[in-house]
Amino acid sequence: MELIGATREGGRGMAGLAGEREEEWGNPGGEQPGSRALTGFGSPAQDYAKPALDLDAVLVRDAMSTFAVRVSGSAMAEAGIDDGDVVLVDRSLRAHCGDVVVAVVEGELAIRRLVSWRGRAALRAGWDFGEVVPLTGGVRVWGVVTWALRRYRR
Repeated sequence: MELIGATREGGRGMAGLAGEREEEWGNPGGEQPGSRALTGFGSPAQDYAKPALDLDAVLVRDAMSTFAVRVSGSAMAEAGIDDGDVVLVDRSLRAHCGDVVVAVVEGELAIRRLVSWRGRAALRAGWDFGEVVPLTGGVRVWGVVTWALRRYRR
């Protein structure tokens, strides 16, 4: 898995979280900064215009502790998280049984579901299959996955 970045207060906005550079988006209006000239009256519809969609406000609960991680592998496909998806991970949340988490396993980040196994907390890929890894000395939860983002158009 690849840590992509933090949210706006951590240095990057949501446009940067999916690995996109702002230059790739271009200027959708086709206008150059400073090229607008005021001519006549504004549109009466401007009074009813909705504010722009702010993905940080929709997707991020705590900007200082939320990170984007690109998933590699299909261990969590059963949970709807596939290779290449970007997950938002909130490190301020306390993980509960059933949560999808990013954990440090043998020094590497791994995305797994937190389960109860033989009365102890453990990690498992998916719900009913795969190796069960108990949360012991070298294994710890790094953060809780709050959102999974998938790109459909390349």
